[in-house]
Amino acid sequence: MTIAEIYTRFVNTLIDKFGDASIEDFEFTETFNRASLAVLSDQFNNKSKRGENGVLPYAFEMSQTDLHKWHTLIEEVEVVTDADGKVGFGAIEQALADNDGKLFHINTPLVYVSSIGRFKKARYVRHNDYAQIIDNSFLKPKTTAPIWRGFDSYVQINPTGVHECTFTVTRYPKKVKLDLTTPTNNVNPDLGDSAINDVLVRMEQYYAIKIREVQLNEAAMAQENKQ
Repeated sequence: MTIAEIYTRFVNTLIDKFGDASIEDFEFTETFNRASLAVLSDQFNNKSKRGENGVLPYAFEMSQTDLHKWHTLIEEVEVVTDADGKVGFGAIEQALADNDGKLFHINTPLVYVSSIGRFKKARYVRHNDYAQIIDNSFLKPKTTAPIWRGFDSYVQINPTGVHECTFTVTRYPKKVKLDLTTPTNNVNPDLGDSAINDVLVRMEQYYAIKIREVQLNEAAMAQENKQ
């Protein structure tokens, strides 16, 4: 759907549910971008989707429906770590198909193991568990059984060393823009229809809260004027 089509659908929904459709294009733009990020964040932070040890590395694909819903934001990128096994988020973002894209979540890092001639999935390790794992002869990382941790600006692969990696990542949704005066300035979303439906539901919730706040303020002012 184009952003203009989404706007028309949203306005019709407001009229049907609230009898009101007073929303400017700049307000619609801001609300859509806010709602799309909130819905995507909920997909990863939903406690019902938590996996082993409460970790959510695959929350977006807990079902085929989830995977289809967000597939437009999922990419595979090829990067190379430095000698310490580190690769920065900036390098990952530069490898995205859209160079202006921003990294939202690392889903699965694959590390190439030359000794066996194929990639191996790196196991995610929480920082709290790292010291225990590194001292455990059965759990500590090996060339054929790498691990990874995330830091504020980079990913760490262990064992250290230069690694060829393929990362499956989720990027941020593109920020849309609705310009009712000059439609050629419109920027359409890069989300599928299923995800857009969820975003519209969230926008309706935001609007319902706004309507309720206006009604409460009007009631308070009316009560004050009576006194």
